[in-house]
Amino acid sequence: MSRQDPKPNADQSRVDAIRSTFDRYFDAWSGVHEELDADMKCLSMDGPWPEKERKARETPGNERPCLHEDVITQFNNITINQLEMNPMGIDVQPEGEGADEKTAEFVENRIRQIEYEQNGQHAYLTAGASAVNSSIGFWELETDWRSPFSWERYVCIRPIQDNKSVLVDPNCKKPDWADMGGAFKLSRITHDEFKQKYPNAKIQDFEGFIGKAGYQKWIDSKTVQIAAFWEVVKKRGSLLLVDDGTPEGWSMFELGGKLYDARDEDPDLSREIPGLKRNKNAVVISGDGYAEIGYEKGRAFPILRDSKRFVPQVKKCLTNGIEILEETDWEDEEIPILVVTGRVKFENGKRVIDSQTRKARTGQLLYDLCISSIQEEAARTPKFLWLGYEGQFDTSTDWRKAHREPAAYAEAKATTEENGSEKPLPLPQLVRSEPQISALLELKVSILLSIQNALGMSSTERKDRASKSGKALQQLQEDMNVATYHYHNSLRMAQLRQYRIINRLLPKIENTQREIGLRDVKGNYSTQEIGNNHYQQMGRHEVVISNAKYYQSLQEEQSDFAESLMGAVKDPMILMAVLPDLIRMKGLGVYGDDLAKMIEAMQPPQMQQARNGDKQEMSPAMVQQMVAQAQQAMQALNAHAKQLEQERDQLLMEKQAKTTELTLQKEIHEMDNAAKVEVATINASVKESIESIDAEVARIKHIADVLSAKFQLDHQSTENALDRAHEADLAQKQADQQQQPALVAQNQGAE
Repeated sequence: MSRQDPKPNADQSRVDAIRSTFDRYFDAWSGVHEELDADMKCLSMDGPWPEKERKARETPGNERPCLHEDVITQFNNITINQLEMNPMGIDVQPEGEGADEKTAEFVENRIRQIEYEQNGQHAYLTAGASAVNSSIGFWELETDWRSPFSWERYVCIRPIQDNKSVLVDPNCKKPDWADMGGAFKLSRITHDEFKQKYPNAKIQDFEGFIGKAGYQKWIDSKTVQIAAFWEVVKKRGSLLLVDDGTPEGWSMFELGGKLYDARDEDPDLSREIPGLKRNKNAVVISGDGYAEIGYEKGRAFPILRDSKRFVPQVKKCLTNGIEILEETDWEDEEIPILVVTGRVKFENGKRVIDSQTRKARTGQLLYDLCISSIQEEAARTPKFLWLGYEGQFDTSTDWRKAHREPAAYAEAKATTEENGSEKPLPLPQLVRSEPQISALLELKVSILLSIQNALGMSSTERKDRASKSGKALQQLQEDMNVATYHYHNSLRMAQLRQYRIINRLLPKIENTQREIGLRDVKGNYSTQEIGNNHYQQMGRHEVVISNAKYYQSLQEEQSDFAESLMGAVKDPMILMAVLPDLIRMKGLGVYGDDLAKMIEAMQPPQMQQARNGDKQEMSPAMVQQMVAQAQQAMQALNAHAKQLEQERDQLLMEKQAKTTELTLQKEIHEMDNAAKVEVATINASVKESIESIDAEVARIKHIADVLSAKFQLDHQSTENALDRAHEADLAQKQADQQQQPALVAQNQGAE
C-alpha cells in the first residue's frame, strides 16, 4: 500500500453507504454466526446445555446435575493434526516469454522465504482449525514498511484468531472466494484508545452517537468499532489492438487517458507507455523518443480493434462508522482476505457452512445428559441401611453404627408407644437399593459410537476390536482422511490464491535495489542482490500447489531414501551425486556442509554443471571420463573411510581401556566407601553396646546397694529384737527367783 498519513474524509454519503453495506453483510452472515456460536458453546467449558435447562437445574432446592465432558475436541484435533502433518508447499512454473526453470525457482524460493519469515504455516493452521471447529476461518495479507525510516516494503501474512471479526461479500460464487467485492475486518477499542490512535479524527466525542439509530453496532458507552473496509472498484477502460506494422499488432490498454502495454495478459498499470496518446481511432506519437527507430513525432497508428473492459482496483479505508479515518490503495486486483471453510451448501436459498463440531452437537448434548443422569442416579440411592417404625430403634443398640462396628447381638423394641399395640412389631428391615447405572453406562457408550459415526471416525477401542492387522488399521485411517478431506481442499485453495496474490505483488513492492532472502526446497537459506524491475525481466510464472509435503516434513523421508539408495546402488556416479545431499540432510552443521562441499568439488565438471542447472550434451567419451573420475573419487573416499575406521578403532580401544580403568576406580571407591560405612556401623554398634552394658552395670549396682542397705537394716532390727527378748527373759527369771521363797513358804503353810 502507498504510504499516507491518516486523513479524515467528510464525505458523509460514502460513510452512509459503508454502514449500509456493513448492515447487509452482517445480516447475511448472522445465520452462519449463530451456528458458529453454538459450535463454540458446545466446545466450551459449559457445553451445549440450553440456558433454560441449565437455569432449571440450578433452581435452589431443586438442584440437578448439569455436567459436561468434551468428547468432540479429540476428534476435531485429529482433523486439525492431519492438516498440520500434511502441509502444502508452493510450486512455480515458467510461463511466457523470458521465463525459464531458473527464474521459476527464484520466485518459488522467494515466496517460500516470505512464508518462513512470516510463519505462514501458523496462519494457515489457525484458519483451518477455525473451519474444523466452527465452520469458517481466515487469514490476511498486507504490506508494510521494513521500518519507520525505510522505503522498502515487505509482504505480511497475518493470522486472524476471531473468525467473527471478518465479514466478506455474501454474494461470492467462486470456491476460493476470489470474486469477493468487499470485506470488513473488525476490531474494537476504547474511546481513550481511539483518541490516542487517531488524533486527527474530526470527531473525538461520541456522546451524541450512543444509541442513535444506525450507529448501535459501531458506538457504545465504552468502545468504538473500527472497520477496515476492503472494496473492489471497477474502472472502465479499453483494450486496443494497434497496427504497428507487425503481423500480430500491438495490444495496449487505455485507462484514464493513459496507455499501458497489454502484450502481457497481466499488464503493469503503474507504468505508462511514454510518448503515445490516443487520438480518436488512432494512436499518435507525441514525443521524440521513437525517432531512433524511424518513427517521427506525430505519426499515427490505426486502431484495429477497440473493446471496452473493466479493470478491478482494490481500495481499503478505515472507518468508525462516522467518518473515514484513513484510505489507501491495494496493489492487487483481489481483496487479500483468505477464507477456509467446511462444506458449503444452500438451504432455502441461504448459505450454510458445516463444521465438524456441528455433526456431533446433538450427540454431545445426549452424552452430557447421560453422564448427568449417572451422577443423579448415584446420588438418588438411599444412604440409610435399616427401615423401621418410629421409636423402634430407641434401645441400647446404636443402629447408626450397626454397619460399621461388630457386635454379639442387636436390639429393637418389640412395641412402641406410637404403635399402641401389644402385638410385637416386625424386626427392622435391611434396605438394599441398586442404582440403574449399568444401563446408563451402556447408553453412554452407544452415544459415543454414534458421535464417532457422525464424524466419520473410529476410536482406538473400535480399531482394536475390529482391526487386528496393519492393513485394516491403514484402511480405517484412510477412511477418516476421506471423511475430512474437504477441509484440506479448502485450505489448499486459499493457500494457492495467496501464492498467486504474492506472485503479482512482488514486482510492485520489490522494485528497487535491495538484498532479498531465498529458501530452497531443502530448507537452505541464501541471499541475492536484485535491481530495479528485476521481476519484470524474468517473464511470467504460474503458481500451483505442490502435491508433496512441505519441505520441513520431507527432510527425514529424503534422508531415509538417500540412505537406501546408497545401499542398493553400486554405480559410483549415482553414489557421488547422492552423497553430498545425504550429508546435509543429517544436520551435521558446519562440518557436514564443509564435507559436502569438498565432495561436490570432487565431482566431475558435467555433474557440477547439472547440479547448478547448466545443461550440456555429453558424449560417450565424456561419460567414460566422468565414470573414471568418479571411480577415482570413490577410491579416495574409500581410502579416507578406511583411515577414519582405523582412527575410530583406535579411539574405541582407548575408550575401552579408559572405561575399564574408570570402572575399577569406581569399584575401589565403592568398596572403600562400603568399608567405611561398615566400620562406622560397627563402631556405632560397639559404642551402643558399651553404653548399654554400663547402664546395666549401674542398674545392678544400684540394686545391690539397695539390697545391702536393706539387709543391714533387717539384721540390725533382728539383733535389737533378740536383745530385747533376752533382757525380758532375764528379768522374768530374776522375778521368778525373787518370788520363789515366798511361794515355798506359802506351800508349806498350806500343808
